[in-house]
Amino acid sequence: MNAGGVLLKNRAFVIDDNRGAGAALQRWIGGSHWAVEIGAGSLSSSIVRLTLYGLIVAIDIDLRRLVQDQLGNNRNIEEILAPELLSKVRDRAARDGLIEDSDVYDYLDFPDSVKTLRRHKAELDSTFARFVQKNSADLDRLTPIRNRVMHGRPLQFTDFAVVDEFVQKIRGFPAR
Repeated sequence: MNAGGVLLKNRAFVIDDNRGAGAALQRWIGGSHWAVEIGAGSLSSSIVRLTLYGLIVAIDIDLRRLVQDQLGNNRNIEEILAPELLSKVRDRAARDGLIEDSDVYDYLDFPDSVKTLRRHKAELDSTFARFVQKNSADLDRLTPIRNRVMHGRPLQFTDFAVVDEFVQKIRGFPAR
């Protein structure tokens, strides 16, 4: 084995030092191999994707909690969610063995939470109504980014900046 390689449990991992930052990690098994780029581009891309995942999941959970806490505590769920949406989230919850209406909020999709908050904006606490109104366009911009991140699609150059900007905005939003 050459100086750039390592032997781990009968599998050779060879780093091609001639390619610099875009080095390929090659795995050799029984005469065949495949290469995975581990250079600065793809490693940083993985870090960006994981960071975006964490931020977007947190935003998604917060939006669901807003729907539940601001609207669901005082009203029947049939008054909050559109009939087709209610049917969809009840079906999802039932497949996981949940039958209580209080459980279905966790099965709202990101854009469904946003639409529900918009539709009931007048019933929200004034602080949250202002948040929804002020950040409506930003929430719309997050949906395709969320889909790219969650479905493993290629990220666009501006995705991280858009999410980071939104997070900075909401961090500075007045608390109740």
